[in-house]
Amino acid sequence: METLLITFLFIKCYNNRCSCQVLYFCPTFSIFIRFLAHLRDFLCFLDPKRLPFKTGKPELSISRRYKVLFLSSWYPNRIEPLQGNFIQRHAEAVSEFSDVASLYVCPDSKLIDKLFDVEIKKEKNVFSVNVYYRKVKSSVPIFSLLTKYFRQRAALTKGFHEIQKYFGTKPDIIHLNVVLPAGFFALRLKKLFNIPFIITEHSTEYHIKMKTRRLLVTKMICSQASLICPVSENLKQTMQECGIENNFEVVPNVVDTN
Repeated sequence: METLLITFLFIKCYNNRCSCQVLYFCPTFSIFIRFLAHLRDFLCFLDPKRLPFKTGKPELSISRRYKVLFLSSWYPNRIEPLQGNFIQRHAEAVSEFSDVASLYVCPDSKLIDKLFDVEIKKEKNVFSVNVYYRKVKSSVPIFSLLTKYFRQRAALTKGFHEIQKYFGTKPDIIHLNVVLPAGFFALRLKKLFNIPFIITEHSTEYHIKMKTRRLLVTKMICSQASLICPVSENLKQTMQECGIENNFEVVPNVVDTN
């Protein structure tokens, strides 16, 4: 049962100015209240002074082997085997120097008998977790949007638990590939576990006029990254022209020379 019957919710603002206790017994209202809680988190992210964690570059040392989580919006999967294969090659290259795991989720229209399907494999020293969730089919836009969001986040949480079991602890750093939609989960992990994240951006959507809401969310996520690594100088300049501010360093896509 996807939407559990929740009987109590406590919401407290980060600035401690107000709090409320809500009792409810309707599953639909449950989704609405949970949405408000996430909206509260989003508004807090827009004001860095209210964030419950520090921003800035993580302190790293070359003398140790780090546990790196590649959290990707694009990645090879059973539906699109070639999608984001350059990200997979990047993860394989990093695995020469660090312990690497990858996490990717996507909807699967053929998934009918269950809500989620977790696919785990290890190739070329990369522990890969792909989680598929049942595709949302609804003619009501707001219900479709909310259901997709919660399924996607639940799938990411399932995958992250598998990666924690593999590492035996939380990752040292998150390598976010393509800001949206995976960036929301990178922010969540930073909030819950204080795990810093860097961004490698491949998307060319910055070269066209992005929708205002999408650009606002992208700016918010990028502002909390420790470093942004566009894959080209041209993409870096375009991102900066879009108003994205942070430390930038161009890192081209990797090439397997073997």
